[in-house]
Amino acid sequence: MYTIGIDLGTTNSAAAYMKNGEPEIIVNEDGERTTPSVIQISEAADDFGSVTQFKLGSHAKDEYSSYPEQTIVESKRLMGKKEKLSAAGLSFTAEDAAVKILQGIKKSAEEKLGGPVTEAVITVPAYFTDDQRKATKRAGERAGFRVDRIINEPTAAALAFGMDHLETDQTIIVYDFGGGTFDVSIIEIFDGVIDVKATAGNNQLGGADFDDVLADWIVTTFNAKENLDLLQLGSSEEILQRKVRIRQEAEKVKKTLSFHEKAKVNIPFIAVLDNQPVTISLDITKEQFDSMTKHLVEESIELVQKALDDAGVTRENIDEVLLIGGTTRIPSIKECLIERFHVTPDKSVNPDEAVALGAAVQASVKQGDIRLTILDIAPYRIGIETVYLMDDRMMNGYFNEIIPRNSKIPISGVSTYFTVNDFQTAIDVNVYQSFIDNEWVEAATLMDTFKLEGIPAARAGAEPISIEFGYDINGILTLHATIVSTGRRVTKIISRKENDDVQTAEPVPPPEVNTEALEHLLQKAEEVLQEKPSEVRLEMSVLEVRSALAEKRYEDLSRLENELTDALLDAI
Repeated sequence: MYTIGIDLGTTNSAAAYMKNGEPEIIVNEDGERTTPSVIQISEAADDFGSVTQFKLGSHAKDEYSSYPEQTIVESKRLMGKKEKLSAAGLSFTAEDAAVKILQGIKKSAEEKLGGPVTEAVITVPAYFTDDQRKATKRAGERAGFRVDRIINEPTAAALAFGMDHLETDQTIIVYDFGGGTFDVSIIEIFDGVIDVKATAGNNQLGGADFDDVLADWIVTTFNAKENLDLLQLGSSEEILQRKVRIRQEAEKVKKTLSFHEKAKVNIPFIAVLDNQPVTISLDITKEQFDSMTKHLVEESIELVQKALDDAGVTRENIDEVLLIGGTTRIPSIKECLIERFHVTPDKSVNPDEAVALGAAVQASVKQGDIRLTILDIAPYRIGIETVYLMDDRMMNGYFNEIIPRNSKIPISGVSTYFTVNDFQTAIDVNVYQSFIDNEWVEAATLMDTFKLEGIPAARAGAEPISIEFGYDINGILTLHATIVSTGRRVTKIISRKENDDVQTAEPVPPPEVNTEALEHLLQKAEEVLQEKPSEVRLEMSVLEVRSALAEKRYEDLSRLENELTDALLDAI
């Protein structure tokens, strides 16, 4: 049985595994190292889940312009959202589409490796929300994988880079500009440790936006030249096919301008007017393209500066800039990075493959085959809605932070609150996440909500309620709400698909877990850390064990105890 790393991308996906201690890309059944994240449904079905006849990858992408209504593209941008996609008369979610892509990757991997592939590490943009992360994890599980880890894409890329650069202490910018998302992370590499200091990003900024800008220019310029609006000519089906062909040409021209100073837009027979074929033929220069997409590049640079500020790092401290994602091949991006940070971007890793390679490294780290320590962070603030006293008035909607943005994970945080009304017997706990520093929930995203009941009736302010969050290494959030006076405790696993509360009957440790011996081991490790606070691997191992104990994740304790023992022996 094999474990693989998967880069589930907006425009392209890739998979890798470890071979003789080195990550290697798994070619798909067409011999390609990456697979377009495109699906074409080629059968009638009652629902999307029952579809078995579909094309995936290059075959689907090549026929997109001919069958746009049956084709799914860029579905990742809607991952974890309620918005529905549609194709071939069927309605489905981005998660459903991801299942098909992952099933195709699984099939190719098993054919390549000659055996069952049962486990996977799947990457996500660093700025993916909790809903988006849990949707990705569910998609992997529905595709037949045990998803051992969800890892941020820039962190995965740093792992691929760090494999060959562990001997050098350095601070790097991982600039990840993919087809549909943009992420940047500030990462320190030292003594076998990959330490994420800060991250920033935009899940709706990617190479597709460059294509859209160029496609709009093609339509506008042709209209001005020929006095003909191609998006108003013909039936809705013809217009849809025309839009697809124009956008595909825009992508092609974008790639040409990455290597040449000018390009020709050429789309023959784009329409028929007065029984005569209409052809688009336009010239465009790199300078024009750079000018019309300058705002997209500048937005990414602003996010880089935000990450640097959050990390407390200046550009003078940057040793390398690592370019990840196909969009980084656009010359104006490299030029802007060099101008701003005075560092020539590193080209030692393939921008299309680095994330998948790093995910495979992460899988090997988890299995203990590679000795690396990864210190990742929570990209957003986590808190609950509380009331705020203003001018003797109670105002709802105050965001009370419990876990700060860019906190190292795993992490737990706890705060105590009090009832605000006389004889109040229940409270609504509204959990929010926010990427910005704002005091009000209107600027945040609601993650989940539940009602805590059974509070003893008393005067306002007399009953304390303890709210504790645990944020694990997969970015999955667990909430514990405790009525302090009675000890009644409710646990809410925020990452669950359904909004059901887990009313605990407290789990019981299995026989093989000796919590007393484990506590003794933890105390010994903490004593060593007092003497050797620089032992980062040991510190993270202690935090993981403490987190598992607090969250009653007894199924993980045997593995974590072994990892803690190894880290302690190394430290001693």
